[in-house]
Amino acid sequence: MISFRNLCVSYGRQNEKRVALNDVSIDIPTGSVAAVIGPSGCGKSTLLKAAAGLIEHDSGSALIDEKPVNPHEQVIGFMPQSYGLMPWKTVRDNIMMAVKIKKRMSSVKREDVDALVQKLGIENLLSLYPAELSGGQQQRVALARVFLLRPDVLLMDEPFSSLDAITREDMQEIFLSLWQDCHVTTIMVTHFVEEAILLGQKIIVLSKSPGRVIAEIDNSLFGNRNAHESEEYMRLAERLHELVRKGRDA
Repeated sequence: MISFRNLCVSYGRQNEKRVALNDVSIDIPTGSVAAVIGPSGCGKSTLLKAAAGLIEHDSGSALIDEKPVNPHEQVIGFMPQSYGLMPWKTVRDNIMMAVKIKKRMSSVKREDVDALVQKLGIENLLSLYPAELSGGQQQRVALARVFLLRPDVLLMDEPFSSLDAITREDMQEIFLSLWQDCHVTTIMVTHFVEEAILLGQKIIVLSKSPGRVIAEIDNSLFGNRNAHESEEYMRLAERLHELVRKGRDA
């Protein structure tokens, strides 16, 4: 489980602090996916960084399985918007990088790597470099890296936002397929309401900065690509758009 308890995060010097998150409390059950949406600048990425242990918080707590977040002790998979690939490393080396850093090479079997890259359709790209890949291919490499790691939690910062609509749909399906194999506890930040409905078992809506939770919604349409024309889908999408608008104006 990932838990935030009365979390407050600010940036800047003591006399010039800007509050990014204010009194945020959320529980994300083990083995589930939570999608976080809200107005631009509401602290969505800050929330991920707090969950990854990349920034300090002013008060409250960020916990993984009731223990304070500590990237030295917990295995945390983080996918930034830029994919985070090293341009001087081949696709193969980029995929293996996280398990090498976390000293988990001994637990990785060759057949697991082969099965993963084949599932992602990148088995013929392993000797190439990131600059030689399309955006969708780079995204597949980033997914291979984090899922090979088998992290305790997976944090994704608008992972598909820079892709065209068709490629984004393909990558959403691939993510769902990979996630269903391991059910890693996941937080995904997105600015697409439709993506939140497809990929979030729980949908969390933040207000404008300083971000606070204004809604938590259990989503029965998770993973249902064919639900978009149903009345339930229309009602949920309308509700989420309205919540984001209210959050922007709050």
